[in-house]
Amino acid sequence: MPRPYHKVLSMVAIRKIARKKMRKIYNYILIACFILLATTCNAQVSLKQLINTKWKFVSIHSNGIIGTEDDSEDIETFWYFSKTNIKQTVHYKGRTVIHNFPYYISSMRPTSMDNFNNSLVGKFNKGKFLVMYMSTLECIDWYIIKSFDKTTGDMYLFRERVPDEIGGSDVTIHLKLIK
Repeated sequence: MPRPYHKVLSMVAIRKIARKKMRKIYNYILIACFILLATTCNAQVSLKQLINTKWKFVSIHSNGIIGTEDDSEDIETFWYFSKTNIKQTVHYKGRTVIHNFPYYISSMRPTSMDNFNNSLVGKFNKGKFLVMYMSTLECIDWYIIKSFDKTTGDMYLFRERVPDEIGGSDVTIHLKLIK
């Protein structure tokens, strides 16, 4: 004896319901992947975004040790980005020390501490690595730009510990844009 039509779902109706549920699940997975990528990827910065900006050092975090300029009221540090140099100015107990570091933005991590590519200085590159040459130590220093937001005025730089470095550690620096 055949069943009444209203009590039996046709295969077409079952497929429609399954498609709707699968689309919902797919959308949730897609949103979750997007959020995961957005929170784990590093900022892409161009040289044009940094030129003629001045940043105040806010804090440094190194292997559980947090330091801020509030820890020592006598120290004030600023980073000024020109097209070719980072001018780091440190005011300490009425004295001022100024360092100039040639730098460039790169999309690739430097391969060694001795390999500074002078041909990239001043070029309008885009990337997530801030690479600078420290002439007093005759080596490079580089940071991953983890976050860069000119609207809030925050920039976070991260430096991984260099293998075989004595006393080195992972470092995160927080800089605040001065308008």
